[in-house]
Amino acid sequence: MGIVAYSDGQRDLVISLNPAEHTWTYRLEPGKIESDRFKLPQAFRWQEAPPDVAVKGNPLHRLRVIKNGGNFELMLDGFKLTPEPIKTQLFGSAVPGLYCRNTKARFDGVTYTVGWDEYGKHITGWGAAANGTRPAGEWRLHEGRGLEQKRHSVSGRVFKGDLLDQYEFTVNARTEKLEEGKVRLYGVFPVFTDSENYLKAMIDTRNRELVVSGMRNGQPVGPFVKSLARSIPRRHLNDEKTAYREVAAWVYTLRSESIIKGLEIRWLLGGYTSLQQEFFVPLDDISIRYARLPNEREPMLWSDGRFRTTDEPKPKIQQPGILNPHNIRPEIGSHVGIGIYDNSPDDADFEVSGMVSRPQEMRVNVAVESSYFFRCVKLKDRVIIELNGQPMLEVEGEWPPSHVGLLTEGQPCFFDGITLMHLPIRP
Repeated sequence: MGIVAYSDGQRDLVISLNPAEHTWTYRLEPGKIESDRFKLPQAFRWQEAPPDVAVKGNPLHRLRVIKNGGNFELMLDGFKLTPEPIKTQLFGSAVPGLYCRNTKARFDGVTYTVGWDEYGKHITGWGAAANGTRPAGEWRLHEGRGLEQKRHSVSGRVFKGDLLDQYEFTVNARTEKLEEGKVRLYGVFPVFTDSENYLKAMIDTRNRELVVSGMRNGQPVGPFVKSLARSIPRRHLNDEKTAYREVAAWVYTLRSESIIKGLEIRWLLGGYTSLQQEFFVPLDDISIRYARLPNEREPMLWSDGRFRTTDEPKPKIQQPGILNPHNIRPEIGSHVGIGIYDNSPDDADFEVSGMVSRPQEMRVNVAVESSYFFRCVKLKDRVIIELNGQPMLEVEGEWPPSHVGLLTEGQPCFFDGITLMHLPIRP
């Protein structure tokens, strides 16, 4: 008994379980491709119900088959039967089924989902579009970073999936080029049917914008342009390694390397019993300095030349209860550190000096980031586009059934963590 994992009318991939021998196999029919008999996990028991399943007679077990391109993975009651996917040449559209031979079996609670979830070395199946549009560029699989389009000089495009009416598509796209220069673009096709029906969403790293454009029934759509500038909140981290009085320091981590163009600081105020301390807004003789850090903060680096003073040539008076802006020179980095410098005399009262000042919240203002998580939802009457969890745009209009793609224009890029799920139209 088991599952027909793939059936296109000519070939069937059959997954079968043998309770008596405590084994499982797969075979391709018709043909001679048949696996050895694999032992089921020792901890699996046929007569024990999986968690959250009520038992009446022999328990039901969950058998899950995941197809991604030509790769198949198997799960039985949460046990992964395939440490590495079953690799086949079964790429086309097909349907699943149930399988039983020389025994009795009961099947219930059948669920079928169109889509995929892939990352790293398991990304597969990207190529030509359903209408025959060929891929372009030089695409290769990078085990640690995902699917890479490595050529700078040509436009890259690649497609995947069945033509669907509604779906949700997510992917993380990352580039390593943030410097100024010629136009560099990378992004996704949230919608692609053919040359007269498509929508593309591109990151313009030079102009620091999201650009969305396309065609619907042969008529131009857009372009729509949205700024990529963001204010990213970061909460206070207490750095216990700061052991000397002249400076209090904190490090804030960003999602990816970004162009940092400004800082805003809200100060912690009032008494905190747990810390046995009362906090104040920094006094006028306190300097705020910042630096782009290559990684986590290194000890004693505050005077090595990398740190600059904000709001030069003099400090800016801080206000309570608000986000105080601090002007900085634009920096490229994934970690930003700030230091509060006490300029008071060495014999000044500690409680009055500024060492009882601490950020409650910092907002790091960035112009553009090197990594964006796209979420694109195609619905019957519109397409929704989000970046890094932030709503960016809704494009109204009805496109025909379509699939998705990845693309670059003059920009090398990595695509990883790719998911697509069909959203059936409910009556």
